[in-house]
Amino acid sequence: MVHPDDDDPKRNQQSDEIQDVIAEEKSRGSRGRTDVRTVRERQRFRRDIGRLFDADDERGFIAALQRAKIPEPHFSEALRVWRELKGIR
Repeated sequence: MVHPDDDDPKRNQQSDEIQDVIAEEKSRGSRGRTDVRTVRERQRFRRDIGRLFDADDERGFIAALQRAKIPEPHFSEALRVWRELKGIR
């Protein structure tokens, strides 16, 4: 399900900035500081993969794995799982 505000870049940027501040505040004083940028990139990657899966876009999935520099054997394993879930052999 797509939220109506998901397509509003300004709103998404503001939301990301708010989430960054919240995450930064939570990480203050903790042993391992949270790299807010990395957390945000992972969340975006997961969201993008989900959208590609819903759209049955295998080429987009492969491109996303390549952009994320997913190494072997994880790349092949992810593609195998994708195809298995989609019923492709």
